[in-house]
Amino acid sequence: MKQKKHLPIKYLLLIFLLTSFLLSGYRFAAYPSDWQESPTGSAKYLDGSTVLVSLFIEDSSSNWTDDKKSLVMSKMDLATDFLVSEGTSYGKDVNLIYNIYDHPDLDYTLSYSGTIDDSEDCSYDLLDFVTDYIDTHIPTQKILSSYHVDSIAYMCFLDKSGVSYTFPYYEGDSDLYYYETCYMFLKCDGDYEPPAVYAHEMLHLFGARDLYSSNEIDGITKDFVQYIETYYPNEIMLTTYDENWNNVQDYVSNDLTDITAYFIGWLDTIPETANYPSIIPSYPASFAQQSDSIGDYSDYTAGDSDICRDDECYEWNTEGDRTGRWGSQTCDDINVCDSNGSHWGSDSDNAFCSDYSCYDDEYYDDEYFDDEYCDDDGDDLGLWDLIWIILWYLFQ
Repeated sequence: MKQKKHLPIKYLLLIFLLTSFLLSGYRFAAYPSDWQESPTGSAKYLDGSTVLVSLFIEDSSSNWTDDKKSLVMSKMDLATDFLVSEGTSYGKDVNLIYNIYDHPDLDYTLSYSGTIDDSEDCSYDLLDFVTDYIDTHIPTQKILSSYHVDSIAYMCFLDKSGVSYTFPYYEGDSDLYYYETCYMFLKCDGDYEPPAVYAHEMLHLFGARDLYSSNEIDGITKDFVQYIETYYPNEIMLTTYDENWNNVQDYVSNDLTDITAYFIGWLDTIPETANYPSIIPSYPASFAQQSDSIGDYSDYTAGDSDICRDDECYEWNTEGDRTGRWGSQTCDDINVCDSNGSHWGSDSDNAFCSDYSCYDDEYYDDEYFDDEYCDDDGDDLGLWDLIWIILWYLFQ
């Protein structure tokens, strides 16, 4: 008589472990196979086609109506027209696929359980929330395939008043996240965000640097900022106001100069690299932590001092609601209204933690992890670590 066979206990444990893992709701990110080999992040080059997925994010005190969505799309239209026109002038074929009325599959409305504002803590919480949402709800691979593109980014629209910002990808951070995301507030200081701010933030997705303040991570020295405000006073990565400090709502009044064209890969070189070598990127149209130890990176924001050009000096106002031509307007209920730009390039000294690891917001590589915000030994023990430990124990 044949005896009934029983599965060894280790196989039963393995089946239980895998079943629990799948039922936990975890899903694998649908990355294209070669995505993480590119230093550009999910948005590649501003030449050819890029898909921009719209995420309209609500909290308990905000609500995205059809009229508000339509307004946002109208600002996107104006910003995109500007980028397409500027690309043409540099011989580039810019095609941004974003309109939710033409492409309803790119339209997502989602609820956020926290309170949305433009504080630093909220921005990192939103980054975690959005990254997880993209992983579990947006078929990135399918979108890329259906639109025949390899470039995608995510426009996160916030029905609040605040300072808009962008999280671009920095080389070496793919273990943290790879999706590139813009966070666009509907208003700031009582005004709707103008199309220039939309264009400014979208340019960050493709490698454009903020040019209104010194930033050691990006190699933007104090001298370089002063050079830009002297010779390129209407550069869109320096200011999003017009010459009268107005937020122009029906067109982009600023210039995309050779400086930004260089950063986004439209030009191979510019004369300024001879005097300011720290601005040379590791790769075109991408971000990477610079290692310049010579330049002057003392805190400086455009408008902090008088500017002289062509023997004429301009004294920028440093008091009241505006802190200068390229400075910020004071928001009634938030902080200051200016294009906050690349959030990884923040000057904050605080470390922060996401769901993916603990790290310092000034240096992101593992070498610079901040133990204060991590476990007692400075390490994170993730789900995959636990699974491998169990598997090793079962099958050794």
